[in-house]
Amino acid sequence: QKLTHFLQPDSFSIVQLGYSLSGYPDEDKRTILKHAFTSLKKGGMIFVQEFAWRADPELNAFSQKLSTKLIDAMGINGKLYQNYMHLSTDTELASMLADAGFVKIIRPFDCLNFVNFFAHKPV
Repeated sequence: QKLTHFLQPDSFSIVQLGYSLSGYPDEDKRTILKHAFTSLKKGGMIFVQEFAWRADPELNAFSQKLSTKLIDAMGINGKLYQNYMHLSTDTELASMLADAGFVKIIRPFDCLNFVNFFAHKPV
């Protein structure tokens, strides 16, 4: 509800979501992406950087172990933090963008379990 107060229809040219969706269940992610879509001007662009499960189980296990160690090193309980993550797959995130109305969805680069998407609101 608070988010929608700031996201007025057709008010932005660019929306960036940086590692913010993984803290929410899939239905909430869909709602956030729909609000982002509505807030963009026609032809506007969204840039999404996110943690996501990939098709490779070994990569997922390695990334989870690495992130847990990094989070522990920052003084946060990594295992507890992982329990609050709601990771979708990279394919699910792309589908959520399309379902929200975005077109020209591209993934310019990925690294481990970090995925990136650019997408546009149709003109």
